[in-house]
Amino acid sequence: MTRIKSNNNLILTKRDITLIKNSEEVKKVEIYGNLYDCLESYTTLSPKDLQKDIVFDDKARLALNHNIKTMMKHVEGEWYAKTSSQMATQETHCQLCGAKNIYVCYIVNRTNGKELHVGTECIKKYKDIYGADVAISKLKAGQRDTKKEERRSTFDVALGENIDFTKTSDNKVETFPIILPYKLHTQLKQTIKDCNRIRTSYVSSGGDLDECISKYNSKITEFDKLYKDAESYYAKNANNPLICTREIGDWLKVHHPDIIPKIQKAKSILNEDTLQYIHEPNFIRKNLPIFERCIKDNDVTFLGINGDVIRFKIANDRFIQPIYFTMPISGFMKNIGCHCLTQSGYKFSKSNLSPSVENNASNLRNVFNYFTGILSNTGYNIILEEKTSQLYWEKRQSIIANKWSRRAKDTNTSPIYKLTQIEKVLNIMSYILLIDKPEKEISKAIINKVSMDGKWISKEEKDRNIQFAHEAAGMQKQKEFTPYS
Repeated sequence: MTRIKSNNNLILTKRDITLIKNSEEVKKVEIYGNLYDCLESYTTLSPKDLQKDIVFDDKARLALNHNIKTMMKHVEGEWYAKTSSQMATQETHCQLCGAKNIYVCYIVNRTNGKELHVGTECIKKYKDIYGADVAISKLKAGQRDTKKEERRSTFDVALGENIDFTKTSDNKVETFPIILPYKLHTQLKQTIKDCNRIRTSYVSSGGDLDECISKYNSKITEFDKLYKDAESYYAKNANNPLICTREIGDWLKVHHPDIIPKIQKAKSILNEDTLQYIHEPNFIRKNLPIFERCIKDNDVTFLGINGDVIRFKIANDRFIQPIYFTMPISGFMKNIGCHCLTQSGYKFSKSNLSPSVENNASNLRNVFNYFTGILSNTGYNIILEEKTSQLYWEKRQSIIANKWSRRAKDTNTSPIYKLTQIEKVLNIMSYILLIDKPEKEISKAIINKVSMDGKWISKEEKDRNIQFAHEAAGMQKQKEFTPYS
């Protein structure tokens, strides 16, 4: 029984013959005989045509009657589909079937390099063309995208003057003068999300446009009412010094974003828990007068902020020339500042501070003079070697002569020394700065700190070290000024 390909009673359709004529497979005479030449005069081939035309030889008839599926598979195997496709910009007809195309795909013969532009139905027909499935998927995606764009445009035109509502309303919420309470903020944001969802749903799936626009407009009305509630809340709390302003909120978004919900749930009023994290410079600067009113000691003066620290000075009978020091804002707000701003009648003393003495010329001079004065009767001193600008602790020694000696008096020996650094001296100063005790006890505290750091050396060893340091500095300076040859 003869096997004939059935497509409206055709063995080969117009698209089949066009594909064969642009391929190389059927030119193989040893397999297909004179089939390629015979098809030259045909646009379609029916069983009746094959029966009437005596020109087809036996191999050609065998291929058409029994092996047409295999033959077409080999023909399709010569081709691959380009992944790109496009909408026809002018009247275009498929080069396989002649039908008018809305979307155009391209197939290329890898053997002879021929390229054909084909329509969607034809590329779906030949699934054995490499990449056809990808091209079809992209084409379908493109068709969906086109429809979405059409619906998007239709929806936005229907919105009219409200076309930018979600963008402008979200900006109004995000730039509101204060951080809004949690419930109000959430409701406002949800209303904006609902508007976006209505639009997105219509663009993605379609639906009743009038109904969607009506829902969208009702959400706009809902937003307007909520926004008036927000303005009313701001008006009532604008003068509250602990209201969380937009400036603080923006700072928190960068440094402590997890604190914002806590503030919102506390109706946007800062409390002891959240104030610990507020290190925003303008907020701290504005509240310095409050901090100063809360300190018990009159000898401490708040000067301002510098970066992430608060600057203070102490001036009293001990420090006639003021000593300047700093404290990290983070530590101050956690341990002191949060209470100053929330507890009526709260007081703290300078002993509650944890300061660091500033490293500047004025402080160094005042600290040096203070140590020299308070240690004058202890056998200890601090000296500066001018050659090298090195700091040394000096300890004078004396040996008491034997009580049975004729001269029962002290015998002085050479002092011993301990190298130190400015930072260590300032650390000791920071430690004893807030101690409110007699000078004798303060000098003991200084001596204890000195004794715990490093080892003592003789005067001779100190002088050698100074000489070495001086020579090394000279050699380094000479290198710096020696030109390259």
